[in-house]
Amino acid sequence: MLVIYLILSILAGVTVVLGRILNAKLAEKIGTVQATVINYVVGIFFSFLFLLIMNRGLSFTSHPSQLPFWAYLGGILGVAIIMISNYTTPRVPAFYLTLLVFLGQLAVGILIDWLVSKDFSPLKLIGSLFVVAGFTYNLLLDKKSSK
Repeated sequence: MLVIYLILSILAGVTVVLGRILNAKLAEKIGTVQATVINYVVGIFFSFLFLLIMNRGLSFTSHPSQLPFWAYLGGILGVAIIMISNYTTPRVPAFYLTLLVFLGQLAVGILIDWLVSKDFSPLKLIGSLFVVAGFTYNLLLDKKSSK
């Protein structure tokens, strides 16, 4: 069962990078905001399609008006992610953009674990610093080879 989760996680990473590139190409053609709207219109269509295929229905355990405000932040953050990605992807090589996004995820993951779970792992921080060091080293090598 663990293998399936590993494969699905890798597949999720692949789709993030491919989606980012495709959305950025669309944004270059029609504009950042317009591409973001198309992304979400197509996304909502396929969300409903998957909902129908999986036969889950639209039943909610709580009425949407009873949800706390932070429950809606995912959608707002999703729009911000797509807009920022549409803007930065054509300007930063895919390898570096992926690493930078990963570094941001690492930092926020460590911060959330610390703030919410009161779980701070010095080893996770050290591992993150190794990733930052590797990223910096690779950047320096690329600069040196381009001269």
